[in-house]
Amino acid sequence: MPLFGRKNADGGLTLAEVQAAELADEVKMVDDVRRQMSPGEHLEFAGPTRCPNCGMLGFVESVNRTKGNCFNFCYTCRNRWVITSRAVKISLTRDVDMPEPAPPSLLGNPWSMDGFIELEDNLSLEMTPALEAMTISRMDEPAKPSASQTV
Repeated sequence: MPLFGRKNADGGLTLAEVQAAELADEVKMVDDVRRQMSPGEHLEFAGPTRCPNCGMLGFVESVNRTKGNCFNFCYTCRNRWVITSRAVKISLTRDVDMPEPAPPSLLGNPWSMDGFIELEDNLSLEMTPALEAMTISRMDEPAKPSASQTV
């Protein structure tokens, strides 16, 4: 192990660099979770959070307050993520760039301009002999009594 932040003889990372990279990954995860949150939601350590992948509410599997870890699971997309208390403290001190909301035309059907599918004006069925026979036979059948009426 290198002493005083010196590089190893083989050129590896120092302990301080490794810890800084771990903290940067933890803060990135918390930022991803915060991007999925609605404007009125608040992030608390050891509380349920939004999944960083799909945005659905996740399930808290376990919390280790001594180490400051909160393990989460999303039942929708089967994603697992860890939130640390130190990353939450750092992330809440700064603003997170929120993605722009998608335009309404992209949220709806991709083949329509306003999110609605345009239907043809005349959607009436032509009465074929088979359809006519089926309709008449159903009209002639007596109604079957329900289970509550037979008692």
